[in-house]
Amino acid sequence: EFTNYVQGTGLACAIALHSNEMSFSVGIGRELSKDCIVAARNIVTTFQHSSPWQYKYHTLLLLADTISGCVENIVQKLTLLTGGIYEIFGGGAGDNAQFSYTPVFYNTEVVSDAVVTLEIHSHKPFGIGVQHGWRPVSSPMRITHVKGMNLLELDDKPAVEAFRTHARNS
Repeated sequence: EFTNYVQGTGLACAIALHSNEMSFSVGIGRELSKDCIVAARNIVTTFQHSSPWQYKYHTLLLLADTISGCVENIVQKLTLLTGGIYEIFGGGAGDNAQFSYTPVFYNTEVVSDAVVTLEIHSHKPFGIGVQHGWRPVSSPMRITHVKGMNLLELDDKPAVEAFRTHARNS
């Protein structure tokens, strides 16, 4: 977990946005691991269907419980269901690479097996800049096998081994 001022463990991240020139709506897709398509449809029902055409730019912040295992699928489904009008960005909870509990927040609720979205419509492009303060925790690795957007091997070993090594050493 990180902020602009501190990096550590046991922290939470909250985001607040306000603008008189932008339109926002929040959505949630629950039970991702059970049915990713239903979760995506539930998110889309929260979108402000009248406002997208009043704005030139459409952005979607996506925050996911990464343990659900279908974050890539939900992005694909949301893209299809919305006709590809959104620039999608975001991420998921990390829990120090333990992969045991990575919930997301929705209003005042802590939710597992879910994805929360913030729909953003604007007249100007929505700029995203990140400076995590991350630092390498291993020697450089070479990508040796991918399939589409899926990383399968690093240094001729299953990519999951790099995550397991990192989790053991953290």
